[in-house]
Amino acid sequence: MFASQLGEEAGFKIQAVSLKKVPQNLADIFRRNFKDHLPENWHPVGALVRNVFPKNHELLYGAQIIGTASDPVTLEQIEKDIRARYLDSEDLLQSFADMIVFDAWIGNMDRHHENWAIYQRNVVVQFSLFKLTKEQRELIKHRRGFTPLFDHGSSLIFELDEKQVKYYLKHLDQFTDVYILGKNYALILGSDGERLNIYQVIENQIKSDKKWAKRFRNSIERIVTVNSLTVARLILQMPTAGELDYSQDRKDLLYYSLEKRKAILREHLSR
Repeated sequence: MFASQLGEEAGFKIQAVSLKKVPQNLADIFRRNFKDHLPENWHPVGALVRNVFPKNHELLYGAQIIGTASDPVTLEQIEKDIRARYLDSEDLLQSFADMIVFDAWIGNMDRHHENWAIYQRNVVVQFSLFKLTKEQRELIKHRRGFTPLFDHGSSLIFELDEKQVKYYLKHLDQFTDVYILGKNYALILGSDGERLNIYQVIENQIKSDKKWAKRFRNSIERIVTVNSLTVARLILQMPTAGELDYSQDRKDLLYYSLEKRKAILREHLSR
């Protein structure tokens, strides 16, 4: 839910998510039938996730487009495969860049090629035998698009337990070097096929001044304009008791993480 709120603040197309309490009768059924599997402190809370896939459209996950569900590939291969399937695909490639930069901001640890997708309706894959008019091209583009960003559960320091949170709060330099900059990105390889940290991928492309550089700059500009006070307010509104317990230490480290990641992205704009 919080990732969804951050995406909205940055102006990205993103799936809307909200928290919902489970009806009491349903909670009683769960407790009665799964009492051996539910912890004593279990609270009946769920998420309302709005559908990101338009009706009457065919959906192609990234795995179908590039031929692998989990293997990382280069940005060059991503662009080649998307352009081979879709005409005038710059908007799709910009949306892909938005996703990578958003992952860098929220620390998404689990992006793979089955949680990004393109929807289409009666779209002819390519036209190579004749030239289309501008109106025809626009008609085709309105019949397909990059889905709003979805599946951000593995982000926002989700996997750190309270002991680790307290430790990193006392060792922020280590948090930056090890946790933020020390892990490789699971989705994209470097141009030479090497595994890199997500910021290295972005930095290398910006230094190369190729098409991905412009796309990444466009995405970063959206994030750096997000007001830090707005981010702080959203974090402070996270529950502190009741159904969810989001500790103050976790809130403090999360705010530091988001601000530090934003600062790293901002540095790339000046390169």
